[in-house]
Amino acid sequence: MALPTITGTARLYADPELKFGQTGTAVARIPLVFNARRKNSAGEWEDADSCFLTGALFGQQAEAAAEQLAKGTEVEIRGRLRTRTWEQDGQRRSTTELIIDSIAPTLRNQARRADR
Repeated sequence: MALPTITGTARLYADPELKFGQTGTAVARIPLVFNARRKNSAGEWEDADSCFLTGALFGQQAEAAAEQLAKGTEVEIRGRLRTRTWEQDGQRRSTTELIIDSIAPTLRNQARRADR
């Protein structure tokens, strides 16, 4: 059975964090927020529900993402959800993270900036 997949548009709510594993492999933690938008009673768009996930990216992609992406960047992303568990202070802990297969900045907001 395969892991569940996600494809969508998200925004980085903080800068990526780049670390190197014991074997020297680059690992980037990418903090993501997926937002739903809806029109309110006045007909204006507003944020609705949000889903916060941390994405994990490895190797050369991790290094490139850490260089090119920053807090506030809107990205198109595809990845697989997994639950990671560990033990800390004698307690078992877990988190759901997104193993990123592909990530790229969108051009939507960049086009608006060019018009100014």
